[in-house]
Formats: sequence, structure tokens, C-alpha cells
Amino acid sequence: ICATILNKKDNYITLSRPLNADCMVRDEAYVATVFPVISAYHVEDFRIENITIDGNRDNNEYIDGCRGAGIFFYQGDGAVIENCIVRDFAGDGISFQQSNDVQVLDSHVENCSGGGIHPGSGAQRPIVRGCTSTRNDRDGFFFCWRVRDGVVENNNFSNNGGAGISIGHKDSDNVIRGNVINENSAGGMYWRPNTAPMSAHDNLLIDNELLNNKKFGISIDDESRGTRLEKNTITQKDADVPAVLIGNVADEVTLKNNTIRAANKIVDERK
Repeated sequence: ICATILNKKDNYITLSRPLNADCMVRDEAYVATVFPVISAYHVEDFRIENITIDGNRDNNEYIDGCRGAGIFFYQGDGAVIENCIVRDFAGDGISFQQSNDVQVLDSHVENCSGGGIHPGSGAQRPIVRGCTSTRNDRDGFFFCWRVRDGVVENNNFSNNGGAGISIGHKDSDNVIRGNVINENSAGGMYWRPNTAPMSAHDNLLIDNELLNNKKFGISIDDESRGTRLEKNTITQKDADVPAVLIGNVADEVTLKNNTIRAANKIVDERK
């Protein structure tokens, strides 16, 4: 079986083996033949390279990024994705869940109906370098749950429908360095709302260029501690858009040697 149960409450259950869940008629559950174009489950030390995926999104049903993507891994450790293109997929471009030590290198995700690149579910030590994620309907890069000790560097996250990069849900000790984060509809770099036990702690945002993102350049909307913003260049032409917005529940935030070109430079809502 290779299909997906979907319902109105956005619950998605991929059927690559016998179903171990209840799917209720009252939730209008139904079966649709939606699945990743390339997927890997319970494997180690493999490569996917020099492949272009055209997802034909207009003629396919959406699949949630936790269950599928143009390229999707579940418990696929030590994987390398290099020189790949995913475009027009009805879901996320590249997603890997419970997969450690994954590298995504010099790849391009464009015009997907979900997000661009999506590590999550306890993915440890990912490296995403030299990639482009643009014109996707949701976030260019989405740190999901418990992504730790990752390096996201020298990428371009621009013109996405969500934030350029979104982080939260115990995503800690990550380095986000040397990226271009430009003209994203929901903001540049976003720390999602969470209480302290669930927040994204001890993350470093350094040497990035954030240019004319809507709503904000950087927003810290959780109770995270140990957040460091260093040597970033943040430019906002719209005088009403803050370059840096620190929410009233945020804990420790360090700003050091940033260049801010904006009328509304730093809004700190903490007491």
C-alpha cells in the first residue's frame, strides 16, 4: 500500500505499511494516492544527487511535510542530497524526519505548495549548505521539532509565502550563518511562540543578510534563552516594519555588531 489518509483536521498518515491508526468517518477521512517522489525509510549512508523533480502541483493533492515531500526521509541517517532540484511539488520540497547527520548541498527548491526544506522530529546535526529555497507557499526553511546542532549556511531563502526561516519546538544549539533571507511574506527569521520548555534555545544567527522582509526582519516570539544575533545586516525600506522585534516573553537575547538600516530598528516588548 502506498497512499495517504487525509481529513479536515489536517491529519495525514502515510500508508507505506499496514495502518496503525484510527481514521474516523466523522472527520471526513478518505484515501488519496499521494506520496513522495523519492523516499527512504530505515536506511543509512546513502546519496541522492543530480536529479530534478517536477511535482506537477496543480494536478496533485497536498501532502504534509512530516509525512512526505518531493524528497523525503524517515529514519534515514547519514544521507547526502546534492545538486538536486525540486519544483512545483504539492507539499514540501525536501523533508527529513528522525534522520541524523543529513547533508543537503547545492540544491534548489522552488514553487512548492508547502515549505522549502524541512528537518524535524529529532533530526540531529543536519547540514544545509549552498541551497536556494524560493517562491514556496510556506517557509523557505522550517526547523520542526528537536532539530539540534545543525548548520544552515550560505543559502538563499527568498520570496517565500511564509518566513524565510522559522524555528521553534526545542530546536536548539543550531548555527544559521551567511544566508541571504530576502523579501519573504511572513518575515525574515522567526522564532515561533512557545513556552520555555518548548522553546528554541541557544541558537546563533550570524553573518546573514536580511533584506526587505515583510512584517519583520527578525522576530523572537518565544521564551527562548541564549539567542545570539551577531554581525547580521538587516535592511527594511518600509518604516513601519521593525528590523528586530523581541516579544514580551523572550528571555536572554544578545545583539552584537549588527548593521541595521531601518527607521524602526529594534522593538523590545519585554518589561
